[in-house]
Amino acid sequence: MKYLAECIEKEGLTAARLFKQADKNFNQVLTCDELKEQVKVSLPDYFAGLNFKKLMKAFDQNNNGLIE
Repeated sequence: MKYLAECIEKEGLTAARLFKQADKNFNQVLTCDELKEQVKVSLPDYFAGLNFKKLMKAFDQNNNGLIE
């Protein structure tokens, strides 16, 4: 999480903006695939350093596989 926060900050983004851009169907919920795709676009230089399974686990507060 800290690594992602640092990457977002370095690129002049915010977590809210990244989330909004990643939510392609505007349902205010992110899947791991949506997050991966947006990070590839927004943070390509940092993509390889992210473990998306761990990241989703940290964000997924109710263990449903989604970020709400």
